[in-house]
Amino acid sequence: METKFEALCTNLKQAFGHQRISAADNVKLLASVIQPQYGESFGFKALYLPKNDQAQEIYGFCWKHEAQSLWIHCGAVNCYSSHFELMNLNQAADLQQIEVIEIPLLPIEQLHLLFMQYAHFDHC
Repeated sequence: METKFEALCTNLKQAFGHQRISAADNVKLLASVIQPQYGESFGFKALYLPKNDQAQEIYGFCWKHEAQSLWIHCGAVNCYSSHFELMNLNQAADLQQIEVIEIPLLPIEQLHLLFMQYAHFDHC
């Protein structure tokens, strides 16, 4: 059975998962959709150190509700064509040097402009 977190992430993936935008814009997208409705959350930059793999500096998003946290990997800091993925607890435990970042929120009505910008860039 899906938790409230997993259901929200599934809905977001269905709505926006086909879009490939920068990791930083993935954070902006998630913040713009989640923060106004669901409250306590933050974007972050961190060092991701998965077992048996190379360290990677990433952008991510964390949504906290009651005693639970949803951690979302938004892509490598230098990635300009990425999608977001839900992190399990083991993956979230591999995050080091977490730095909370300021995120400008976009009105829902303007999210399509974020995607249009990348669609235009892909065709130039």
